[in-house]
Amino acid sequence: MSDSAVLYPAETNSGTVTSYVPLTTTWTPSPECFTKYRLDGPSLMAFDPAYGLDVETGVLCGPPAMTTWWEQGLLGDHGSYATRISIGPMSCPDNWSTLASSTKDSSSVLEMCCPSGFYLGDAVPGSVAGNCLSKVSSGMTLTYGSTANDDSSSWSMATTTMTSSSTVGAIGIVGWNIKYPSTATATSTTSATTTTPSTSVTSQNSNSSSPSSLDTGAKIGIGVGIGVGAIGVIALLTALYLFRRRKQRTAAEPDQSLSHYYSQPPAMSVHQARYQPQYPAELDAPKLLPVQPAELSSRN
Repeated sequence: MSDSAVLYPAETNSGTVTSYVPLTTTWTPSPECFTKYRLDGPSLMAFDPAYGLDVETGVLCGPPAMTTWWEQGLLGDHGSYATRISIGPMSCPDNWSTLASSTKDSSSVLEMCCPSGFYLGDAVPGSVAGNCLSKVSSGMTLTYGSTANDDSSSWSMATTTMTSSSTVGAIGIVGWNIKYPSTATATSTTSATTTTPSTSVTSQNSNSSSPSSLDTGAKIGIGVGIGVGAIGVIALLTALYLFRRRKQRTAAEPDQSLSHYYSQPPAMSVHQARYQPQYPAELDAPKLLPVQPAELSSRN
């Protein structure tokens, strides 16, 4: 793909500004990302942008634009947002596929990408509702990052052995592709080159580390300079992260069933309707979609 990215202009609706971050340059995930799980509530999730921020700093299992979009909740307070971030334009990363789409009109399409080997569960035809899922078999041992119930800032690695077949999730990427009229203000820019940290990373915990001690990989994960309209948003997002201590929704080990998955950023969700509005409704908690996975044994 070309390193020249088209920049969509920011839009304002009812006092809320939506800024777009492009995902158009080639990004190839490391094979290890398919087994880098993070415990999100009761669910084991691969390709979670927060994995490289909390569990193994420097591990990038998603392009920077994905991390910026997924972690945009840092810009708000108590579910109230004056600024929102959407991905657009979007091309799926290497070894990812478009598994769902929703057409707004003749010029705007919202699409959802899932990693290779994952299928779309809980799909709603004509929408981007659904979850990226992958089957796991009885007897498989899964390793994941988790926190203790009483300390959501200290991460460590744990394992669980499957007692029957089940599913695990992956964070899907949702973004817009819009055809602007020739008179529109969409512009092109040449993106800066970003060096991805080595994929050979030793597992490390984030306990007792200062928020200001993030390494380069974690800072890159929040976002890089990707356009005139988005630079201010990314800079603010990065600054907020440096003061952040997660008040996380995680538990010490998976619940008896991996029954929920995230298909949208934790503080936001799009409606399960034929047309997915560009300005998602605000929720106080993530919108979780039920599935029927098998039980897991307790952590080893």
